[in-house]
Amino acid sequence: MSLISYNNVKEAIQNRNLIDWNENGSIPINKCSLSLTQIKAIKDWQIGRI
Repeated sequence: MSLISYNNVKEAIQNRNLIDWNENGSIPINKCSLSLTQIKAIKDWQIGRI
């Protein structure tokens, strides 16, 4: 899943379970997992901006 634009991220949050993928360490693939701070920032953004 591409996350290079606002629309890509919005669609991934709404339709592809992006938050759960982040929390369980499934993404980013072949990279370091996101920190809890980064995951919280995505969740906060989801709540406040989408």
